[in-house]
Amino acid sequence: MKMRITLLKFSSESIHISRKYLLAVIILYLGYLNSNAQDVYENYREAWLKKSMEYLPELQVKTKVPLQMVRLIDDKESYQCVKAVKISEPPEFYQSGLKSNPDDLVLDFGEHLTGHVQFTIQSNVPAHAPVQLKIKFAEVPAEMKASFESYEGSLSKAWLQEEIVTLHTMPDTVLLPNRYAFRFIKFEILASAGDMDFFVSNVKCFSTTSAGADLFNETTLKDSEFQNILEISIKTLEECMQTVFEDGPKRDRRIWVGDLKLQALANYYSFGNFDLVKRGLYLYAATAAENGLVYGTLFEKPQPHPQKHFPIDYSLLYNTVLTDYYEASKEIGTLEDLWIVAKYQVLNILPNISEKGIFTPSPEWWYFIDWNNKLEKTAALHGIIIYSLTKTLELARLLKKEQELPQLQETIEKMRKAAREKYYDAEKMLFVSGPARQVSAASQVWMILSGTVSPEEGRNLFENLKKEKQVVWPVSPYLYHYVAEAMISCGMYEDAGNLIKDYWGGMAKKGADTFWEVYDPDNDFLSPYNSYMMNSYCHAWSCTPVYFLRKYNKELFP
Repeated sequence: MKMRITLLKFSSESIHISRKYLLAVIILYLGYLNSNAQDVYENYREAWLKKSMEYLPELQVKTKVPLQMVRLIDDKESYQCVKAVKISEPPEFYQSGLKSNPDDLVLDFGEHLTGHVQFTIQSNVPAHAPVQLKIKFAEVPAEMKASFESYEGSLSKAWLQEEIVTLHTMPDTVLLPNRYAFRFIKFEILASAGDMDFFVSNVKCFSTTSAGADLFNETTLKDSEFQNILEISIKTLEECMQTVFEDGPKRDRRIWVGDLKLQALANYYSFGNFDLVKRGLYLYAATAAENGLVYGTLFEKPQPHPQKHFPIDYSLLYNTVLTDYYEASKEIGTLEDLWIVAKYQVLNILPNISEKGIFTPSPEWWYFIDWNNKLEKTAALHGIIIYSLTKTLELARLLKKEQELPQLQETIEKMRKAAREKYYDAEKMLFVSGPARQVSAASQVWMILSGTVSPEEGRNLFENLKKEKQVVWPVSPYLYHYVAEAMISCGMYEDAGNLIKDYWGGMAKKGADTFWEVYDPDNDFLSPYNSYMMNSYCHAWSCTPVYFLRKYNKELFP
């Protein structure tokens, strides 16, 4: 019923619609409404789910051990004002009782790991009472030094990585029950008999990934800073490649469309794991809404199921993952299987595009774009819709399915024209968004990538952006990826290279061994969740320097 009301509103506001355009939209939309009365994928879901299981990878396991014992100290010059300082080698930790170890001593594995942890424990006297341990895991030093008890963030505290275990028999070898994403581990005694002390030893992590070997590992960049960024981005991707492309192995541990798109691009220029991309594509199809829209995120267990909400920019970007996949693999069977999904992403939004080409999202949808809370997103979203529709048109032509979306080319042209008329400020010579006519990098980037402006006009937008006093800039590597991509699409290779060095290189200089979910060079404590403890410090959407540095190697390094 809500969709019918939307149609009536759309029709009443569009008195001057051309008969040809109106007829095409009405025919397609009535067909959509008819199919929407039932599950449009009813006859496909079982086969899609079966195919997703065919691409379930076998995880590769490596045994990792800590490299050193460190003390965490306050240091204003370090990232988040905490520094890890080496105290000794692991054997010294193993040979001293936990009660005699200072509270600020932790084990450092020297790299980010995702996996299961095992350790051996024994007591100084025959065990006559249990011991209760708290074992804390952290990706960065400040996270380890912070008190989890003080957490007041917006997401569940249960995401913070901490285990309390009670052990009755010693000596014993303990395999902890959950998977962790970490670099640092700390052991703390919560309760025990007064005459007992405890020795922890043989700490190890069985780290997991489905990444495989880097197919381009013989390529070394001449620029050492770029080479370091490249290696960190590959490590970031590797940690997030589990049985799906996870967005973050510490927190969320699920697959998001936006992350999938960027991980797949990075994967094509590193591990070349096409099966994991196909697994994600089929899982999204199998768990999509009955009206055809792809949900923004989904879980694998206990069985594949979505989190039922629609970030509409992500739903539409699903189609672009398909075109990216074909460009990298040249395999068309997956596209043929999933064309119907791509088509329904378009059919679901057509009623929200007016005759003049203005997109108005449904109240049931939301959109991400970036973590910057100051960002006015309307213009950027308009550009993302055009970008996704353009990629869908490429897909339709490739599959010779243009007749199934006959109005697509006209819709794209109308939206590009509307973008110039509604969002371009001739005085500023920039695209603006919202009632306050906000200037942001996001608006310019998505107008460039959508083909609304030419490469020359795109270069001018970036130049004018530099002159503008009040600009809303990204705070996530997710949006900065698209900034770099827009620069490259305009032939601004030097600028793109400088951006990669400044932004991702900035994280590397601050000690990142994997790239972070959110990064503001001027605010180390920025968090979308009101607590830096909850941030993901190994995050999928941050892995794309490998894509840029390898795909555009000749252009970035002439």
